[in-house]
Amino acid sequence: MYSINNFVRKLGHAAAGGGGALLMKAVGYETSTVGVTQTRAVAAGVYRMATLVPALAALAMFALLAFAYPLGKRKLAAHGVR
Repeated sequence: MYSINNFVRKLGHAAAGGGGALLMKAVGYETSTVGVTQTRAVAAGVYRMATLVPALAALAMFALLAFAYPLGKRKLAAHGVR
């Protein structure tokens, strides 16, 4: 169980790093450190990305917990859990 958890955690870290870089590129972020000034559109895109992605992830987690893994009182009682 530990090895599966560790492997999935590493996959998540890799996806977060690569996905974040792809999203930053999609909003037009320039990575050069010499003479680059980010536009207001880039700042707005980064803000949207930083608020929209976690909101979508929270909705996805809610949907999974509500529909794919519903543990209500009735279901727990059916398995003998008080």
